[in-house]
Amino acid sequence: MIPSYELKPAARWRRLVCLVYDSLLLAAVIFVAGMLFQLVIPAVSQSQPLRYGLFLFWLSAVYGYFARCWIRSGQTLAMKTWRIRLVTQEGCMLGFRQITYRFLIVLIAALPLLPAVMWAKHNPAERWVSWLAMIWFAFPYLWAFLDKEKQFLHDRLVGTYLVAVETKA
Repeated sequence: MIPSYELKPAARWRRLVCLVYDSLLLAAVIFVAGMLFQLVIPAVSQSQPLRYGLFLFWLSAVYGYFARCWIRSGQTLAMKTWRIRLVTQEGCMLGFRQITYRFLIVLIAALPLLPAVMWAKHNPAERWVSWLAMIWFAFPYLWAFLDKEKQFLHDRLVGTYLVAVETKA
């Protein structure tokens, strides 16, 4: 439900383009986090437990990026570029609980993607697994085409809105 004072929802195309831009920024965040991890613990490639540690470090870096941006201004760099802000139903800034829930829901949708693609790479007859994972990943974003207020599934579940930011003249 959009608040009574009518926050204008951001257009779907702007949100999807912003998602692609944020993905590029996340690649840089993951790259830098991986370099820092390698500087501190150089033998990651030889140890399975250290690989899990690296993965958890990457997840915490990505969470830290989003949490810091959304707590400070409700916007990541990509969201600032495309004039989109993440707010609560009341139009307020998010708290850590909402940020964490939103992050976890997106993570649940994204985590099966890489293992499924790797599985299909080594088992060409089982490509349907990667297709299923891609559909699972895309579903929260495709939900916006079914939702009456055009919200992504994770925003609907957490009670957040991606709204258009008015430019100051």
